[in-house]
Amino acid sequence: MKNIILFFVLMLNFEMNAQLTANAGVDTVFCYQLNGTNFYSIGGSPSASNGVPPYTFEWSIEEPYQLGGSSILLSSDDFLDDTTLANPIIIDGFGLSLDSMTFYLKVTDVLGNSAQDSVRIGFSTFSYSMENNFFHILEGDTVFYPYASYISGGLGTLTYLWQPNYGLIDSTSNLLWANPSVSTDYYCTVTDEFGCSSEPLVMNHVIVHYLDVIELSNKDNTILNLYPNPTNNEIEIQLKEGLMGNVNVEIVDEIGKIVIKKDFFDAYDSKISVSHLTEGVYFCKLVCGDNVVTKSFIKTKE
Repeated sequence: MKNIILFFVLMLNFEMNAQLTANAGVDTVFCYQLNGTNFYSIGGSPSASNGVPPYTFEWSIEEPYQLGGSSILLSSDDFLDDTTLANPIIIDGFGLSLDSMTFYLKVTDVLGNSAQDSVRIGFSTFSYSMENNFFHILEGDTVFYPYASYISGGLGTLTYLWQPNYGLIDSTSNLLWANPSVSTDYYCTVTDEFGCSSEPLVMNHVIVHYLDVIELSNKDNTILNLYPNPTNNEIEIQLKEGLMGNVNVEIVDEIGKIVIKKDFFDAYDSKISVSHLTEGVYFCKLVCGDNVVTKSFIKTKE
């Protein structure tokens, strides 16, 4: 019996004096949401083992941490809600300005033994340009637009998904590539290799204009060239060589209202300012003798 008691005493003494271990948790990436509350706790489960409890915990970073390009210096107290907890919470807001950070854990038991561990935390954040994009196209035309101009961020390899899946040539491209037959609002969800996704913000509006707004009187559109098209300032009207005489030009909006009217004589190349017009599709109607032709152009934002 004495031998059995001695055995259990030795085992208990061994367990109490086993090497203290700190566990700061595994390296991970947190998906930081701009709109929402972000609660991210760090540390293991448990954060300390062996040694002789109770334990005290002390979290730190490589101090001082300089915020961005400013002169502000931060400590671990600025990043964690309580640096003396086994599993503190990262203060909401810092995930927006950080790509990653290493946190260091020091555990001390009641006998004064200590152990250390560290964990690397990454923050995947997406940011957005809040300006809506409007694309005016003619029926049958196609829109190409890079996603990166209004969504940025994420970590590692990115994948894309455009929705709704209507009129899309490739719903998984990083471009908005579509030729819808009716006006459609599109959004893109971007997902990084850690499973973090952007918010589905509808910010791309494709407005389709139909060719039957104005009846074309002449199918030979080679008589008239307009460039640049689209334009934000002026259009240059280039007539087919050999056309002579008075040239009447009307710029008409999509509801048939004449917004510009010009007369030229023997004008092979003529420029018309359209900078004052609002964004949208317009039609240039040209009359030269028996030739009547209408061509469309798109006015963009300056």
